[in-house]
This record gives sequence, C-alpha cells and structure tokens, in this order.
Amino acid sequence: MKCRYREKRISSGMREEIFIYPEFAKAKKGKRASKYKATSETQQRLNNKNAVRKLARLINCNFGKKDFLVTAEYQRWNIPDTLEQVQKDIQDYIRRLRYHYRKNGSVLKYIIVFEAGELRGNYHVHIFLSGGLDRDKIESLWGRGCANCKRLQPDYFQGLDRVAGYVSKSPLGSKRWIPSKNLVKPKERVKTISRRKAEEFLDALQDKVTAHKVLDGAQLLGIDELDNEINGCLYAVVDILHTEEVKKCRKKE
Repeated sequence: MKCRYREKRISSGMREEIFIYPEFAKAKKGKRASKYKATSETQQRLNNKNAVRKLARLINCNFGKKDFLVTAEYQRWNIPDTLEQVQKDIQDYIRRLRYHYRKNGSVLKYIIVFEAGELRGNYHVHIFLSGGLDRDKIESLWGRGCANCKRLQPDYFQGLDRVAGYVSKSPLGSKRWIPSKNLVKPKERVKTISRRKAEEFLDALQDKVTAHKVLDGAQLLGIDELDNEINGCLYAVVDILHTEEVKKCRKKE
C-alpha cells in the first residue's frame, strides 16, 4: 500500500520519542474504510501503556534530582470510607504545602495519583512534588497518618519512566492523575515524510556511527519496529536520550 508517513517527535526533558506511522488518505465521500477493531482486553492494555507513557513525559518534563515523591497513607483507625473524602484531604494537604512553599520563597508543582492497596484496599496517595521545602516538614504537614517523602533518583537511561509505571498500576478516580496548572508540557513536532525516508532513517540507526550522526549526538535507547501484515505499512517507535552537552549546543545554535 502506497502512502505517506508521519514523523512525530515528543520531547520531555532529556528524553525524546520518535513515532513513525502511515498517513492514510481520507476515504471518498460515501465510502467507508474497513477498520480493525481491537478486543476490549487488547484496547485496555494499549490504553494503560499510552497512559503510563503520557505520565512519564509529564514527570520527566517537570521533576528531577532535586524533587520528591511523597506516599501519603492513613492510620488504620482513620481510613476514609470514600475516595471523595481522600480527595478532600489531599486538597487540604496541598493547600498547606502551598502556603509553606510560598513562605519559603518556592513554587509548588505537583502530580497526584490516587490508589488503593491490593490486599486490604486501603487508600494511599502518590504525589510528585517540586523541591523547595524540607522533607521532614513535607511529611509532618500530612497529619493523617504516615507520609514518606523520598528524593527522586532519575535513571540515566530511562529518566523517571519506572516510577511513572509504579505509581500508575491501579489509579482511582475519573482521572488517572491530577496535575498542578503550572507544569511544563512536552513539546511535540510532526512532519510528513516518504516511506523511503522512514526506512533510511531506521536503517541508519542500526549502526552506532550513523546513528550518532542522524540523532545529532543523542544516545539511542531502543527501537520498536513493526511491518503491519494487514496493511503492509511500517510502524516504529524510537527512544533517544539527549545529554546536557547536546542540549547546551542546541541552545547556542
């Protein structure tokens, strides 16, 4: 099947994902293109995978070594009966945190994920917090049980992807996570290319020397490439890492 391709690049912090996929022409009026309908289980797995990717991008854009991951839990005799009450408690906690951050001359950024334990179903909350306040102070402000504040340790190759996967195993609520309004969003660029250009780009990544050249000095983390047997088209996802040195050079340019 002859078609054009899209190259979508999503940058989040030092990580960048390159998606290559076909751009099909729109069907003529009155004609319907046949669609492949995924099973509900397959679709659910795909939705979960995409959700974790989206959360990881947001985390990598906004949090790093100087920031925290707080896990807030309740005392056994103080566990709320509803998720709504947990959400209200967290709103109060964020309000107290914001007050002390401002008092300390710092800006509060956060991402909240609500979860329930697999065994007992007890509510607990994961909160990514920007640095700017003492960890002991952050823990003491919770006041409804145990709060464990850990400094984030981004993996050199995967950033904070693993942490994103860990905190979003079984999120609760109508939204998988709740972000503050002042977060930096991932940058997205899209352009149209030919299949030949797509194949040349992917072939160049098979060799370390040519890969270093076509990626402008960035480090290749992985390639997931697929030839679709149904439509005969090419699909690929390329993960790369930009070092600080490469980032500085690009800014000068």
